[in-house]
Amino acid sequence: MDSGPARITTVLGIMFFAGAGRLHAQSGCVAPDGSNEAMLMALKSVPIAFSPARAPGRLGGGKFEVGIEGLTIPKASDDELTPNVCTVDNGLANTNQLVIAGRPRARVGLGKGFAVEAGWIPPITVNGVQANLLGGSIGWTSHEGPVMVEVRAHGSFGTVKGSFTCTEAETQDPANRCFGATVSHDTFRPAVYGADITVGASLANGKARPYLGGGYNRLTPKFDVNYTTASGSLDDSRVESELNRATLFGGIGVALSRSVSVTGQLYASLKDAASVSFTLRAAL
Repeated sequence: MDSGPARITTVLGIMFFAGAGRLHAQSGCVAPDGSNEAMLMALKSVPIAFSPARAPGRLGGGKFEVGIEGLTIPKASDDELTPNVCTVDNGLANTNQLVIAGRPRARVGLGKGFAVEAGWIPPITVNGVQANLLGGSIGWTSHEGPVMVEVRAHGSFGTVKGSFTCTEAETQDPANRCFGATVSHDTFRPAVYGADITVGASLANGKARPYLGGGYNRLTPKFDVNYTTASGSLDDSRVESELNRATLFGGIGVALSRSVSVTGQLYASLKDAASVSFTLRAAL
């Protein structure tokens, strides 16, 4: 029968050899406002924010409208792609794969000027990136007239997955820090909550509706790295931040028929970037 020290030695040996094949180092970093990491996550959150994408307009109780929104995704600069606070291997060099995205939207009138709206970027993989993002808002619009005002509260959250740290090509490039590593399966978890106010006008008998607005957003983004280095250690670092942003936006809606309209909009986070969107809507 084994003695106590012998059993302890055996257990320690099993633990050592079981863990030797894959070392695990977990770490997290809070990126302060002004850091490259925070600026990058804020920049990529601009199109994710659930903006109005239309001029103020009342929707009667029980009335329903659907739309499809196409929007641009701002491109990060080389500086913003280089971490300067958090030690994320290889930076976040591959976050510029997508330049446009599509988001179906649906709006329902609740009566007395209130309406709720929801949008969804579905999990369809494009250029190696898969987003699954939900957005929603509740707003109140003043009575119909030549000048209208809408006040909204909105939120959006979800995941964006892709090989943002180490692509397959980089794992085979001897000059790259990802050489010999596994392809990364990283996840960006944006979250944007805020409120805004929009003022719009009705021109040409309601056929043209220009508008301007502004608001305030609270961002709590997180970026999770996930790959195994050439030395066999798992990098599952997390970079996160808490940010506050003022926004400005404006656009014009044009009626194509009594039930169909198209809206062009510029939406800007004053500290980060801007996104352009075009939304086609139909009242049902």
